[in-house]
Amino acid sequence: MSAVLAALVLLSVSAGQAHAQAFPSRPVRIITYFSAGSGPDAVIRVVADQLSKTWQQGVVVDNRPGANGNIALNAIERAAPDGYTLEVTDSAVVAINPFLYPSMDLKVERDLTPLSVWFKVPFYLIVSASGPFKTVPQLIAYAKANPGKVSYGSPTGVGNPGHLTMEMFKIATGTDMLHVPYKTSVPMMTDLATGTIQAAWASMGTARSMLQSGTVIPIAVSTATRQAARPDVPTLPEAGGPDLRVTTWIALVGPKNMPSDLVAKINADVDRVLKMPEVTKRIVDLGNEPASGGADAVVELTRADSERFGKLIKDLKIKAE
Repeated sequence: MSAVLAALVLLSVSAGQAHAQAFPSRPVRIITYFSAGSGPDAVIRVVADQLSKTWQQGVVVDNRPGANGNIALNAIERAAPDGYTLEVTDSAVVAINPFLYPSMDLKVERDLTPLSVWFKVPFYLIVSASGPFKTVPQLIAYAKANPGKVSYGSPTGVGNPGHLTMEMFKIATGTDMLHVPYKTSVPMMTDLATGTIQAAWASMGTARSMLQSGTVIPIAVSTATRQAARPDVPTLPEAGGPDLRVTTWIALVGPKNMPSDLVAKINADVDRVLKMPEVTKRIVDLGNEPASGGADAVVELTRADSERFGKLIKDLKIKAE
């Protein structure tokens, strides 16, 4: 290596390190497709608040729901790779959407900068308190006796994990239920509470206000063991249903080509925040499972879910509306 080239490389590395050390010098924006007031949004805002204290800069949560998360994804893809625009996304967007939209050619490691896994979200089978069934066997029996008359909701449209989990449940139980897609989780939970729809797979955080009011009932959880936030809710096999295990995961990503030193700084700061007792408590209280992992974990989880849900989408010929 010539002396000039070596000097240029050293200058580039030094500039990158200086940029990372100075970050952030102005407010940071976190884009997410989760609607305001949803379970994931509640955690994102707690983390954003703590990051603003750590960074001594404002951290703004920018909710952009719709299009199965693609509106928020497009925004992060167009952002500058300087760390001032980040996105909290999930497996639905990066692992499932490429199978729902034929023109969507997304690879996390190529088209984004994967940063870190934040937490995992178990799904609860939730039914209307005013509905004709209160247990999993009752739901299965009623659906078999009344094909197509049980309606179930899913947030963020067609092909999201709530929709796909119920399709797996239908296959495993031999039942026929009507899918009602929603743009966001809030109207879905309102319709479930009023009995307009009868069932849904949803996160505990998303359903928390309706659960507190007693207008909806959780009858099973999609994990291998019961959750600390609701130990009274049995796993699906314990409740008399099939052995389905489905969780989605929440992760932080940025625009592609972010400098490695900047990635390391953001990940280190976020990791410290996620390990704060008050943040961990908030994650668990909302029915989630704490998780961790950097870029490699985001990529690996994406690949695993792509294999699992991609096959289901192809087999059922599910297409985004």
